[in-house]
Amino acid sequence: MTSNIHIKTSEENQKRISFLTKKIYTDAPENLIARLALVLSLRTGKKIDLETEKKDSKGKEYKEDTLFGKYKDIYVALVCQHYSISPDDPKLPQYVKAHVDHGIELIHNEITTQSSTIRGTDYLLKKVTDGVFELVSIDTLAPTITSPHYSIPGKKHYSAPIKIEIGKLKNGKVLQFEWNNTQFRPNCHIAIAGTSGSGKTRFARHLIKEIVNKTNHQVNFLFIDFKGQGRQQENYSDLFINETNCEYRDLSKSKFPINPLSIINTINESEKISSILRFIDILTKCNPKIGEVQKSHLKTAIKNAIDNLSSGEPLTFNHIYQQLESNKPDSLTELIDRLAELPLFDTQNNAEVINNNYYLSIPSSLPENVRITAVFLVIYYIYHIFIQMEDTPNEQGYQGVRFLLVIDEAHFVFKDKATHSLLEEILRTIRSKGVGIMLISQTITDFVHKSFHLGSACGTNFLFQLKEQKTQTIREFANYPQNLDSKVKQAMEQLKPGEALTNLKEEEGYQLGTPFQTYAI
Repeated sequence: MTSNIHIKTSEENQKRISFLTKKIYTDAPENLIARLALVLSLRTGKKIDLETEKKDSKGKEYKEDTLFGKYKDIYVALVCQHYSISPDDPKLPQYVKAHVDHGIELIHNEITTQSSTIRGTDYLLKKVTDGVFELVSIDTLAPTITSPHYSIPGKKHYSAPIKIEIGKLKNGKVLQFEWNNTQFRPNCHIAIAGTSGSGKTRFARHLIKEIVNKTNHQVNFLFIDFKGQGRQQENYSDLFINETNCEYRDLSKSKFPINPLSIINTINESEKISSILRFIDILTKCNPKIGEVQKSHLKTAIKNAIDNLSSGEPLTFNHIYQQLESNKPDSLTELIDRLAELPLFDTQNNAEVINNNYYLSIPSSLPENVRITAVFLVIYYIYHIFIQMEDTPNEQGYQGVRFLLVIDEAHFVFKDKATHSLLEEILRTIRSKGVGIMLISQTITDFVHKSFHLGSACGTNFLFQLKEQKTQTIREFANYPQNLDSKVKQAMEQLKPGEALTNLKEEEGYQLGTPFQTYAI
């Protein structure tokens, strides 16, 4: 028999409930806030310790009929599943109260930090939409693709040791590391940070050249240059392009040979909706001005565009814009219009890009929202190919590697916090597929947050000269122990252009906090 659930919130949360009701549910009863709070708290995955996180019961009173209405069984099932308890567990009412209190705090914190005058319908729609997108998260999509415009090419892996010379210590000793050695690093992701002129990009190009050569060109790469300088300002760009045998593409002048819309399944009905929702999620994470109502319009436009396709015809941005152009002009219609108008991508699809080397320049002459969207569409396209492949084996301590995705100026690409969860999930899920991601950034502050530390997500990192010298930020990015703060701080202050610190292990011949002269191209 289910326990009788009769709760009182904390005294502080009674005030918050009154505030939130006036703020987002002007004409609605206060129990709606409590119901939403309970679900949002459970959704965070938090397990509440009833002893150490106990709050007072001097606040708003809810009897179970008021709190749950006719949906008590559903709410109870959610809590019971969360704690693996039975409905007659005497602690059930305590858990319900604890999560209602926690959820109220979450909503209050979110609302009070927003500058907009959000109202109930918009807020609820946002939470419902977020929940739907969470159900089709990046690692649950696309095990099967039946679109005639999308095929998964074969891609062999290289599993022998990939030993790279990266520079010299001051005593003249050559420093090298084995990129795919799982004894020393959990993945092949690389983070490189340094201010403009520090030598980070030239060093990154040296690493790429070494990887290509040491694997006999079996590991391919895509270098996304968000600065868009390409061959215009750097003579060594041509040297890098020639030595790695890569194809140079300026996105303002030549199409990149993929159709990013081909990831949307236009045939299978069950996969169609989930792939549309995931595409919208990618698009809106890098364009935070697109709101919930616009997301709904975009979903309808894509579905209608697919319904109007002729047999065998690929979906394009022009098809989607035709469904949107009658709408009131806004940030969404402007973006889709630009993507349709500018010849950025092929309408046909060529997944064979992963078997070649490319240098993709994203010039500043393109509209800013187009630049950032194009980068995310390319990143997700590459991700989408590899996530459907088998994991590469770990043979005698060396991870098989297929591909390297390089993102220069990563601090601009991932400047919005909404994109961090996407980056984190890509880093986490793609590593087993034999893909390394190299992130090159001028700053590290954008990548060190309570919820996401880039340094710990990347197996190897390199620190060049930085403008920011906050010890804790550097430590969390570089992922070294706190007792080295003083040594690292002193080394960072003395770094010259072309010099760097790294997090290689002592067994690899490196002492943490020791500067070395990097090789470059």
